[in-house]
Amino acid sequence: NGVLQLALQSMPGSPAKLMRWSHGGWQETPLTPAQKASTFVGFGNHPDMVSYYDAMAQRIIATPDENGWHEQIMTKHPAGTRSQTIKAVSADGNLLDCLVLDRGLNNKAVATLIEIYGAYGIANLPFPGEQISALLQANVRLVYPQTRGGSGGGVKWASAGRGAGRIRVVEDAEACMQEVVRQGLAEPGKIVSRGGSAGAIPAYWLLQRNPGTVAGVILERPYLAMQMQRGIINEVEYGSLAQQASRKVIDQLNPYASMLAGQLQHGKVLFLCGGEDINTPDWHCRASQTALRLRGHRQSWMYIAEHSDHHGLPPLHPETQTELRLLVNFVLKAGEQQKP
Repeated sequence: NGVLQLALQSMPGSPAKLMRWSHGGWQETPLTPAQKASTFVGFGNHPDMVSYYDAMAQRIIATPDENGWHEQIMTKHPAGTRSQTIKAVSADGNLLDCLVLDRGLNNKAVATLIEIYGAYGIANLPFPGEQISALLQANVRLVYPQTRGGSGGGVKWASAGRGAGRIRVVEDAEACMQEVVRQGLAEPGKIVSRGGSAGAIPAYWLLQRNPGTVAGVILERPYLAMQMQRGIINEVEYGSLAQQASRKVIDQLNPYASMLAGQLQHGKVLFLCGGEDINTPDWHCRASQTALRLRGHRQSWMYIAEHSDHHGLPPLHPETQTELRLLVNFVLKAGEQQKP
């Protein structure tokens, strides 16, 4: 419509600027504090529209006029959802934020789910969706550790969670978990970790390293057999198998190798996989569950959505609904003792 404008953001999580070309030069359009603090800022399909996410990852559409910005929530969490951010100190002294989401922070949650960052600088935030809504409705408390490697911390922060630094992601998540337990927001033995894709790696290790505290893990479209699949290996994130130092790190991170060695003998495991997933094929789940059973671990379950790829299916698809019920039920039941 004859309007040229540009959103500028040096790194995800850093303040954004909205610039418009007018009268032969660039002029900055002031943003609201919420827009400046947003993790992602972008445009809608209208030249005078800006979309962004607030602190709870709810999507906001804002349109300006002569009186300022008019904001409308487009995607939101269930009514009554509340959030708070607490500080935690990791094993090496790193200070990080932990976003806590539930239906009432003064109420005792029936379980706590630790959502863990995976890779590639993707933000670890509670974007509204069917899974989060169902978990919140079931009185599950959600915790999102803002670990190293994720967005929001700049280049050094991102680099600190790569390669040999990948263990820092687990240590940061542990620090958040310990802090929410200390503050009475989580109960040991009723905590479940969850990670999707590359996030399955730190999610698994949170269970492996914390028997008695973490009751189970949900591995969703998981990347588990790191040495057996060449196509997905990202040298920026994990290093090259051809280099001895990187190979050693990958060997240490590899969940499948840990399962095959019989190192996991506690907790419960839920594999959620896509039958048409070419990024992390369902054999990651099949091989890993077989390894667990061969080594005596009997508390694992697997569901393969046969028509699903790496990104899932529409919310109302029958396989999506089945997967949703399994996920929520697993979180609610993971802390229960197995009957003899």
